[in-house]
Amino acid sequence: MINAAGLATSYALGTANITATSGNVSGSTTLTVNPAVLDSIIVTPVNPIIVFVSGDPPTLQFIATASYSDGGTDIVTSTANWASDNTSVATIGVNTGLAATVAAGTTTMAATYDGTTGNTTLTVLPDTVPPVVTLTSPTEGQVLSDNTTTVSGTVDDVSATANVTVNGGTPTALTLGASGNFSQSVSLNTGSNTVLVTAVDGSGNTGTSGTITVVVDPDKPTITITQPAAGIVTDNSSLAVIGTVSGNVTSANLILNGVSQSVSVAGGSFSANVTLVEGINILVVNAYIAGHEDDSQ
Repeated sequence: MINAAGLATSYALGTANITATSGNVSGSTTLTVNPAVLDSIIVTPVNPIIVFVSGDPPTLQFIATASYSDGGTDIVTSTANWASDNTSVATIGVNTGLAATVAAGTTTMAATYDGTTGNTTLTVLPDTVPPVVTLTSPTEGQVLSDNTTTVSGTVDDVSATANVTVNGGTPTALTLGASGNFSQSVSLNTGSNTVLVTAVDGSGNTGTSGTITVVVDPDKPTITITQPAAGIVTDNSSLAVIGTVSGNVTSANLILNGVSQSVSVAGGSFSANVTLVEGINILVVNAYIAGHEDDSQ
């Protein structure tokens, strides 16, 4: 269609004769409407920057858009041919546009469609975040009666190399489970001991649990509350607390809901009556030998 001002609008491919008449004079020409041609391939996101994480390498989805001469566009991500010019930094799915990072650096991501190529630069920054190491056992200041204990906890990077060091000696390798958990038996000296867990990720970043101190005291009393059982539910507010204490202990402290009372220990046994409050009651028994305290709840 052409208007009075001579502006033609195309509706389909093909040819049309265009005639202009002024009075008795006319002229004509042929208008040919050809298919739109591919002008360019646009790759997005444009020049992205991401941070590498050694334990969980990040991925990034690229999109290829075909831009045509008629102003139209088309998403051609899955039909384009993708390539990375530096696969030591990142690889990319040939027909997916999904990039997987490998290490820090830069690489050009290119998408080729119908003979036309578009590209962008991916920058991967180095991983500078150390693994997070959580030590759950033993705890700081804990007093043990045994020269052997189990070191347990978690590392948030399951690919990290972890070890435990006792008293600054030779590190012992830790095996990380599927969730980054670890458990390792270690030997301690009588007296004060230091325990440190470290983890190194694939980028060389080192995380630690922080050094804790535990004490081995062979004379430490062992307390066992034989009655009541933990978690018992009762409708009686009066309750007998019965238990045993090892070692040369003649008295202990019974603490109910934060209130302490002294109880006698005879022949390694103790017994006391307490009055409970409605709801949850917290019961702790402490005994002392050589200045050390042992708790049983």
